[in-house]
Amino acid sequence: MKALSRLLVITLALAASLCGCSSDGCLDNSSAIPLAAFYRGTQAVTLTSLTVSGIDAPGDTLLADAASLRQIYLPFRLNASEVSFKFDYNDEQVEPDVLTFRYKATPVFVSHDCGAMYHFEITEWEFTQNAIEDVVIADKVITNLDRVAIKIYFKEESDDDEV
Repeated sequence: MKALSRLLVITLALAASLCGCSSDGCLDNSSAIPLAAFYRGTQAVTLTSLTVSGIDAPGDTLLADAASLRQIYLPFRLNASEVSFKFDYNDEQVEPDVLTFRYKATPVFVSHDCGAMYHFEITEWEFTQNAIEDVVIADKVITNLDRVAIKIYFKEESDDDEV
């Protein structure tokens, strides 16, 4: 009986230790994707009917299709040092804008469980000025932190225009 009790305790302890192990100890976000937010003056704005797509991306990636947006993630590519995005306002009176970023991708070891991820350092950027007034890079090093790294300022509209 004593041997059976001891065996039961050992079996339970072993089972508990095995259940506590996990091969997925990585709870961090492993994606470094820049978040862009939209502004007019000092106010955050929502743009209606905005279509955003990647230029020369595989399949010319469509990120938003005639959507109402205050923010959007603009993914950078690991196998390139430059990426461009087209902002189409779906308005015959306003030509689309193109926003281009040049950057360096650097692999960063996170941990044994998480492995490596890439950080992107924005080195240059340029944009057309059809509806965009300015682009400010709030954080030139894009990591996996979920924060606004790119601030896109749009030109002021008259009172009868829709945001």
